[in-house]
Amino acid sequence: MELAARQQGLLSRAQARRLGFSRGAVDRLLLSGRWELAHRGVYRLAGSPRTWAQEVMSGCLAAGAGAVASFQTAGRLWGLDGMPRRPAEEIHISVPRPMCPAPWGNTKIHRPRNLGPKDVASRLGIPVTNLPRTLIDLGSVLEPRDLESALESALRKRDSLLGWLSDRLRRLGKRGREGAGGLNALVRRHLHGASVLDSALEVRVRQLLTSLGVGTPRTHHDIVDGKHHVANVDFAFPKPKVAIQAMGERVHRQRGRWLRDLQQISHLTSLGWSVICVSWEDLELRREAVGARVLQALERGRGGTPPPKRP
Repeated sequence: MELAARQQGLLSRAQARRLGFSRGAVDRLLLSGRWELAHRGVYRLAGSPRTWAQEVMSGCLAAGAGAVASFQTAGRLWGLDGMPRRPAEEIHISVPRPMCPAPWGNTKIHRPRNLGPKDVASRLGIPVTNLPRTLIDLGSVLEPRDLESALESALRKRDSLLGWLSDRLRRLGKRGREGAGGLNALVRRHLHGASVLDSALEVRVRQLLTSLGVGTPRTHHDIVDGKHHVANVDFAFPKPKVAIQAMGERVHRQRGRWLRDLQQISHLTSLGWSVICVSWEDLELRREAVGARVLQALERGRGGTPPPKRP
């Protein structure tokens, strides 16, 4: 029970045998309902909650010694942005060579050439690829915008990650590893001074601005009125005086924050700034309209004529 408590309520057949359970004893526990078959060669203690984390742990135990959660599954265990959240998503397991377990159910088996002890960590008691290795693996399977979101969220969790990740990329990426180039470019941007953004929404807003070809905005830009600090805006184009704020519901809909936002926008407007607030809903349902507003505001701020509205 102590072992199972550390393993999401599970233990493998090999572990049970090492603890002294004979094949007959295991069969009796299964027949009595005290143990349940969770996976091929993996048992669940009756009453332990069935969770996604338990399903991942079950896959690792079934794959054998040295198996670890990896790729999108590892990204979700680390809480990275940009990961799929579908209920039926695959469980990704990496095993060291020469192991070659057959895949089963919704489990996908990977056999990387260079998976070593330095690439492995633990989350919720589950063996998992560490953050640098997880990001390198994700570079080969995620869309560029999702990979950028994953990297930004990882950097928010661990400030020291950048140097560690750069070192791992030098050692793994130069061997022609698929996807390393895109991740390398994102890492180099931060090594050259790019700010780590505060949320997944800010990342999506920056991606929108990049797609518009309007140049590089200043991030987390302080705006002052004389000696008075007015606001710290997410993205700013200081000369045309255009500010873009990513308005996440969890923070900005709190009453105190909402009132402060209104005061800041009013003050910024009085100073000649155009303030564009962008929510998740705006990006998902009105992306082109938001882009047009940004372009119009920049054109006005630069003294030009706004482009005609699209029909």
